[in-house]
Amino acid sequence: MFNTSMLFILLFSFVLKCFNGLTLTNFTIEDPSILLSKNVKRETIDVVQAVAAKCMPEKQVVKLGPPPELNSFYWPSCIRIERCGGCCTQNELLSCQPIEKVIINFQVDLGIHHTRDHYSQKKVIVPVEKHIRCKCDCRIKKEDCPRLQEYKKESCACVCTNRDEKAKCEDDPRNKTWDPHTCTCNCLEEKECQSGSIFNKHSCSCEAQRTRIRYPGGRNPFLESTLDHRQIIT
Repeated sequence: MFNTSMLFILLFSFVLKCFNGLTLTNFTIEDPSILLSKNVKRETIDVVQAVAAKCMPEKQVVKLGPPPELNSFYWPSCIRIERCGGCCTQNELLSCQPIEKVIINFQVDLGIHHTRDHYSQKKVIVPVEKHIRCKCDCRIKKEDCPRLQEYKKESCACVCTNRDEKAKCEDDPRNKTWDPHTCTCNCLEEKECQSGSIFNKHSCSCEAQRTRIRYPGGRNPFLESTLDHRQIIT
């Protein structure tokens, strides 16, 4: 009995020792960087000199549509075609715009859903604008200028023509401000007036409300008697 117990203890100790050694062999990592260098792919990023995107025609995605009929769609729904793109120096007043363009007719499929289970398809022509030549030009055009404004090509802007009104408005900066978009003089603050007075947008203040007296027949007997008296004196 003693020999059997001792043999069991010795055998158990041997197995445990082997298990611990196996664990250390398979799972112990001396240097984590070794594992990372094997599994992680390292990439070198090169520095590339930036080149300005010139104003020129380039392939761009253009969406076709909208379809002419209800519950219909084009296929393909978009294409690539030359359109003007690129930078115009550092001037935000300019943009890359076409100076020569043509119309390209594309044949596409027009799908129509008549009902949930009924569907039809036909060939149609969709015209798309293609840009041939481009240049940097003013974003704001002469036709963008509203009334009371004139176009200044050198500054790519619409300026007000009522300069006298602008000067008068700027003489009262405490109460008034000039709007260069509408070419109008506005009050800095529109006050709430008490009963019996109204806000005057010209003086930017509250003024007593004038009441107009209506006479029978629309004639003022006091004014007429005064005029008759003057005629008699004359």
